[in-house]
Amino acid sequence: MAYGDRTVTGVTGSYCNYNSCVDVAFTEPPGETLRVPAGETLAFEYGGWATFGVEARAYPADPDGGTNYPTGELNLPVSRGSGIASLSADLPPERRYLLEVLVRAQSGSVSYLFQVETV
Repeated sequence: MAYGDRTVTGVTGSYCNYNSCVDVAFTEPPGETLRVPAGETLAFEYGGWATFGVEARAYPADPDGGTNYPTGELNLPVSRGSGIASLSADLPPERRYLLEVLVRAQSGSVSYLFQVETV
C-alpha cells in the first residue's frame, strides 16, 4: 500500500482457491502504519492478475490497539488500473484503521490487511 513516496507492506489475510479456504485471525495489527491525509488516494498493487474485483474496507481501531472488526466497517471507493487499484481514504481524520483489501479472481480470492492512520 502506498501514499506519495511512502510504502508499507501488509499481511496476507484469509484466502480461497478453487474449493478450499483458509481463515486468518489476528491478535495484533499487521505491519507498519501508513499515515495519510483524510480523503487522499492510496495505491494498492495487486500484481495485474486477472481479477473480478477489488474491494476495500476500513475498520476503526479501538484506543487499546484492537479493532471492532468486523463491525463498524466503512467501504472505500476503489478504481482499478492495470495491476494497481486506487483507494479513496474517505475516512474521518485523526483515527487509526485496519484496512482490508480483497482481491477476487476466477481461481479464488485473497485479502490483505494494513494499518492506516488518517491525519
